[in-house]
Amino acid sequence: MKGSMLGNLSAIVSDTLTDSIKMIDIAELHESADNFFVLENIESFAQIILGQGGVKDNLIVRPLETGGYEIISGHRRRAAVQWLIDNRENISRFLPCLVQ
Repeated sequence: MKGSMLGNLSAIVSDTLTDSIKMIDIAELHESADNFFVLENIESFAQIILGQGGVKDNLIVRPLETGGYEIISGHRRRAAVQWLIDNRENISRFLPCLVQ
């Protein structure tokens, strides 16, 4: 009995995490006023993202009441992908995001 309860709990946690990850268009992702990281060397970072075939680590975002999402973590990844799009590189506009 105990094993099945743990199995069910694991399935629920797994489903919750999977359901919270969405591919979101870059146009819907908005910078946070609380971001304190400097957006430097974006071109170099963009080349790394391009070389690995896109963004592999989820951004962390939260829905905005006005629509779209505020970036909690991932400002540099978004900026790098935007740089690639602006420079007409073949990269997806959709970024993996954990929605909180």
